[in-house]
Amino acid sequence: MKLRTFTAKDMPAAMKQIKAALGPDAVILASQKEPGRESIRVTAAIDADSKQTAFEDVRETIELAKRRNQQREWLDQLSQLLEFHRVPEQAIHRIKRLSENSELRAILTLQKISPSSSKPTIAEKLLVTVLGRCLSFSPVDVEEAGKRICFVGPMGAGKTIATAKFATLLAMKKKGVSVITLDNQRAGAIEQLSKYTDILKLDLHIANNKQELLRTIKSIPLNHTTLIDTPGLSPADQAAIDQLLATIDSANIEPVLVIPAGLDSEESIDIAHAFSHSAIKRILATRMDATRRYGNIIAAASESDLAFSHFSDSPQVAHSCINLNEAMLAKFLLKHTKPHTQPATNTPTVKEIYHEHSG
Repeated sequence: MKLRTFTAKDMPAAMKQIKAALGPDAVILASQKEPGRESIRVTAAIDADSKQTAFEDVRETIELAKRRNQQREWLDQLSQLLEFHRVPEQAIHRIKRLSENSELRAILTLQKISPSSSKPTIAEKLLVTVLGRCLSFSPVDVEEAGKRICFVGPMGAGKTIATAKFATLLAMKKKGVSVITLDNQRAGAIEQLSKYTDILKLDLHIANNKQELLRTIKSIPLNHTTLIDTPGLSPADQAAIDQLLATIDSANIEPVLVIPAGLDSEESIDIAHAFSHSAIKRILATRMDATRRYGNIIAAASESDLAFSHFSDSPQVAHSCINLNEAMLAKFLLKHTKPHTQPATNTPTVKEIYHEHSG
């Protein structure tokens, strides 16, 4: 038996609705006045074996199948996109599994009925919805007075440039900022950072160990944001990573993991696992302008449950790091995957040549 509830201004109006929806064989089971309203609510039923109900059930089944096929097509397109960006298979499966929700189906329906000109925008909205559901986005507040932030990661990830970018942003906004470097082993590391701090008229504090770091931090005004550059460490050197993270722990510093886009995805996952620590909650993605594929940062974030904080898409210090949200990441993913149009050619076809000579 199939039950339906109808609301109408009176019984005759309700009967019309029931007949139109369930047919003449429907049976009224209950009726009552709507509290505080001049209308009634009627519950009616019909035998599930009736021809009209069977027809409706078939129609509903077809519509459900269409929606499922529609979603399957979209998920296939999503797989192709993520495969292009070299997202590992296990991460793709996780993203697809988390993508199955009613909001996605609603957007897919909108995509089907929209004009062709609006479909690219809707496709981007679909991707934004999926990324927002499957990944985390949480920018660190570098302007918070008294905040202490350090950048950790492998060699050449862009930690020093990120430190200089944020220092420049804060200095330009007339915010209190202090800069410390722990990177005292790499040749030219201190000189590189001091070039930027000198331009900004900031003191560069150098700490060679945990004790010096703690003394330096105590000397910094309480309302300053403290930015700390750290040495690049190999993910294979777990002892050095653990020592650095223990030093950071002792000074109430928030570490942000820096990973450049364009690396091998499995290597990026290894980096995220090597720097796994309860205090590390965010990833800063660098070199977003220097690659066509961004699967490695998605893999690192997905496999380690880290949130995206900011991204850098320029080596220029004046170009600040930007908050990385799902809309911005979708634009990056779609940027290099649009089909290339074939260049126009004036070369005649065989058919054209034939007609020319036969005429």
